[in-house]
Amino acid sequence: VLGANNYLSEMKTKIATIKKSLLSSTNINKEMIKSARELEMALNEIDIAMNGNKSISERNASQPPSISDRLWYLFYGMWKTTSQPTNSQEMTYKIIAEEFSPILAKIKSLSDNELAELEKKMESIKSPWTPGRIPDWKAE
Repeated sequence: VLGANNYLSEMKTKIATIKKSLLSSTNINKEMIKSARELEMALNEIDIAMNGNKSISERNASQPPSISDRLWYLFYGMWKTTSQPTNSQEMTYKIIAEEFSPILAKIKSLSDNELAELEKKMESIKSPWTPGRIPDWKAE
């Protein structure tokens, strides 16, 4: 979960850079900008599922526990103890596993498919370089 959260954060940073690159490209492509925005929105939805809605938290309103909330509950509950997990902790783990599996699959799909395709298209229009993209260059 923590690794997926870090990767999600990296993807969000990458999309922000991609959007800037697309906007400063000489061949501005509205469809690609739209794809980047849709990818950004999908990542934001995943972030809310993983970490909760920061806007709601800032207003001290209650919301259902996120995957990270549940995980921290387990960490703190099991920290420095030698006893077996409680029934509540075991149930929490099952909930995390059930909620996290489809989210991890979605992150992988967005990374391997939508993001990879967008980066290929960026290369085809000679968009400015972005981190993680190997430039396609040929001597003239």
